Amino acid sequence: MKSSLRGYTSKVVHDLLWAMASPHLLSEELGVLPASMSDDVLAQPSTLAWLAALDADPAPLVAFLFQKRRDANSLALGVYYAGLLEYWLRFCPSWRVERLAVGQQLVCNEKHAMQTVGQLKFVFRQEGAQPMHWEASIKYFLLCHGPPYQLEHFVGPHLGENLAWRAIEIERKLSMSKGEAVRRWMASHFELPEASMAPTSYMVLKGALFYPLTTLASTFDVQRIPLCEGLALDHRRGWWTSAPSSDLPRTTSPKHTFAILPKMRWLAPVVAFREGDGSLYLPRDELMGLDRVDLLSVQQLLTHLAAHFDKSENAVLVAEVDASGDEVSRGFVMDPSFDPSPLMANALQYKRRKSKDAAGGREYEQRRGMTGDGVRLKHDVPSAKKRQLHLHDLPSTPAELLMALQSHLVAHSFSYATIKAVLMSYLQAAESMPSRLVDCVIALVQGSDDSKDTLRMGHLVLEAYSAVRTTHEAASALRLETFLHAQLDLRERWWCIRLCAKGMGLLGASADPSSVPVETLQRAVHTLVAAAHPRWNAAAVDLCALYRLPRTDAAVINILSAMLEHADYFNAEAFFDAQVALDSTGERTPRLVSCIATCHSLPTKIARRFGAGLALLSPHRPDEAASEMPLFDAKAHCALLQPAVHRALDAVHLVDTPDAFGALREHLERLVRDGSYHVIGVDCEWRPRQHADETATDNERVQVLQLAVPDAVYILDTMALDAAGSNNGLLLMEELCSVLFGSPSLLLVGFCFAGDVQKLRATYASVMDRVCPYTTNCLELRKLALLRLPTESAAATWGLATYASVCLHLTMEKDQQCSDWSVRPLTLAQIEYAALDAVAVRLLALFFLADVLTLRSENHLTSAPVTMPARLLRRLLIREDRRDLVPFLQESNVVTALTALRLAFTVVDAASVLERSAIVKTVAFAVTSEATAYVAVVLELEKTIDTTALADALGVDAGHLALATDAELLHVFGYPRGCIGPLGLRQQRRIRVVLDANVAAMPTMYCGVGALRRVASLALQEVLALDGTPGVGAVTYLVVCRPTAAT
Repeated sequence: MKSSLRGYTSKVVHDLLWAMASPHLLSEELGVLPASMSDDVLAQPSTLAWLAALDADPAPLVAFLFQKRRDANSLALGVYYAGLLEYWLRFCPSWRVERLAVGQQLVCNEKHAMQTVGQLKFVFRQEGAQPMHWEASIKYFLLCHGPPYQLEHFVGPHLGENLAWRAIEIERKLSMSKGEAVRRWMASHFELPEASMAPTSYMVLKGALFYPLTTLASTFDVQRIPLCEGLALDHRRGWWTSAPSSDLPRTTSPKHTFAILPKMRWLAPVVAFREGDGSLYLPRDELMGLDRVDLLSVQQLLTHLAAHFDKSENAVLVAEVDASGDEVSRGFVMDPSFDPSPLMANALQYKRRKSKDAAGGREYEQRRGMTGDGVRLKHDVPSAKKRQLHLHDLPSTPAELLMALQSHLVAHSFSYATIKAVLMSYLQAAESMPSRLVDCVIALVQGSDDSKDTLRMGHLVLEAYSAVRTTHEAASALRLETFLHAQLDLRERWWCIRLCAKGMGLLGASADPSSVPVETLQRAVHTLVAAAHPRWNAAAVDLCALYRLPRTDAAVINILSAMLEHADYFNAEAFFDAQVALDSTGERTPRLVSCIATCHSLPTKIARRFGAGLALLSPHRPDEAASEMPLFDAKAHCALLQPAVHRALDAVHLVDTPDAFGALREHLERLVRDGSYHVIGVDCEWRPRQHADETATDNERVQVLQLAVPDAVYILDTMALDAAGSNNGLLLMEELCSVLFGSPSLLLVGFCFAGDVQKLRATYASVMDRVCPYTTNCLELRKLALLRLPTESAAATWGLATYASVCLHLTMEKDQQCSDWSVRPLTLAQIEYAALDAVAVRLLALFFLADVLTLRSENHLTSAPVTMPARLLRRLLIREDRRDLVPFLQESNVVTALTALRLAFTVVDAASVLERSAIVKTVAFAVTSEATAYVAVVLELEKTIDTTALADALGVDAGHLALATDAELLHVFGYPRGCIGPLGLRQQRRIRVVLDANVAAMPTMYCGVGALRRVASLALQEVLALDGTPGVGAVTYLVVCRPTAAT
């Protein structure tokens, strides 16, 4: 069956045409692309021929779209729609587009709004015309108000925004192209005088508006509803209902059937096919990865919807199909509890959060304000930071004060630091600070519910107390303990357990409870764990750490086993670390390790961290450098650093303005003037390759730099600082690099540090090459760790999180590691992750050096200046030379190598490979025994490597087998992670290629070819035949994978 829309049979080409030909939601007076522009292109014979060719073979279009995916399985609807528009602009012969830029980032240069603020979706020029700027969105809105109605009465089905807000956003986004910075960039991009820049901006806003079915006699009647001002006359219409059981039978024909539409079928109208038995279905689409959809009668649909809304409140979009298989209407079915009223009243000021309150309702927060030229400021802008909040202007009782401060926190009326300062003053003004802290915690718990804002407020109170506390008070600790124990029996109050436990820790509570028997607490812990939820497991972990629970080995093993059984590995690891720290005799830890060993589903990385604790239970002497490295008491070092571990994130400063940079500069200058050594933890973040944009210019630059210095952590937003302009001819970041790498007394320590230094050198080449043509004050943490740990340990294979867990009992979540660090504003989770990385590096360096450093003041190890034996310092320094800054190899290098080896191959997009099981990955290893050797392991995409089996097969100790560092990936293998294949490597003859036995059984494999999401097909027998070929290292196959496909 052919579609009625121009006769195209391919679903993706149908969507491609719809993306350009469908009507807008809003009228042209509001800035949308005039229909005449797209109509002219659609009428061209060259366009029709191009579409017909794609309909016959849509594989190139599908491959292009799948390059936009964030992971292997999903393509978001907005990304899909934007990709279709981009394909029009890039490849349609009738558009005649020049210099297309996609996703160009914007940086606001106003002194009060220094930040990356967004991006221009599409910027291009047609032959002989002025530059053009398009923004694009696919949106769906529901009319939730009776006549007369306005744009704000159209609300998104997910309660994220309304149509009035979207119209204002259109105006704002289009006006941004008139800004000075954008005009300057366009003049450079198009190589035209800046004075001639007069870009034409349009919004491409497609989708549909849905009208309430309750007031209609038929689903067709949506076409008769009168328009309100601002809507396009021909906009696409649908219906919606939250009472399907009464509305659908009344308004639809019994001969019609319904298709439940996944998001990838939301664009063009659907066309159904008929089975031999007369039933209708939407066919499976192999290329797009869409499953077959069987159409349902109205009664079948109602049964499905009832089951759906029993477990979910998500909206369901359905298409109504007539007997011929054509779509005649579509509509949203909403959960009966759907409440759009907040968005109709206040959507211009408020937006919905992703989180919910204690009652399961939606939470809202204030939208960000705008500058005069349409830039939307992030919440903690400098202007907000300068606003004063005075204690005498606020209520005096704890409950009323906290309620007022929490409202400011939610509305972002004042900065986090300002609210914290008020709380510090409030605590200091009390006759007893500990007693007032307890008053605040109790008032917050009794007067609030379980919401993220309540918990943020609670932890802010604790942070304020931690900053000003001077002494402990047993009576206050006992009062908070009594309150905590009363909450243990109230499940609705479990959310406050961690807050109270942390407060008791700050008050110096005794490990022996005073108001309740230990047995009662142990029962409470088991009740929390029995709930089988990570949140309550975390509360149980905190109670156990506070009261040194459980008191029996059997109870400890039961709790750990329960957490592992429910796959709550994060809290299981935290519980494990806490119990090891409490194990003064060393008798309990082996039982904990044995419990871990029986958990076969445990991910490999976590299993290593769990088992590694045994290596540090007793002092030892390393195999080398004994004169420089005396006996090493790991437990004593860990205990010495625990106060700093607990305060790890107490003083985190985001540096994204010149004023904030000035405070950092002063801090560093004080350290340099001191003349002694100071250990500084350093880490960098940049845009991961899976988030890279081929058209962007900042894919390889440093986006965030973290510095952990004595008593503070600084998170530098390099994008914002670079946009702040220069000082004495240097960017602020260039000035910082001069200080950091040009001051011998600042000992910069990092993990796999050479890669970070090279990124900084690539980003700030001129100053780095001038100040430090090679590094003289950089220490490698991994090298230090291997000097101090026994050679029989597996430390060479550990990552930073494992070192932190084993040595400091510090648990690090790595979920933000591969987030997009180029997006602004940075999230709180990103800032905390970045800070913890730098702090962990610094504290680990002090952990390994605590017994060989000489303190130069009476301050604690974590704050004092130090001296270090010169011979040891020379041993730990790394030399990163500007001559080492070579580029990664590319796809063309692999193609040249494969051609030279006379192999038959084809290079394709990974998304176009139909047999997904034939795609393999290549993992780079280094063998760090006497002479370093390198291995490239090729295995199925979903498999994991058994490093013990790999080490045995290679005939090496597992402790000497480690993932290749960033520097080794660059200089030895030649490619970044995610792009490596087995052949075409920079130093191919030094690398042994190992094919897992499962891969060796394949006739053909698709392997990495030097570019993200690109693969080359290779015949396995041809690859194995390369063993011993000149210029190629050994090529063998071994059993190196775990028997299951768990990742």
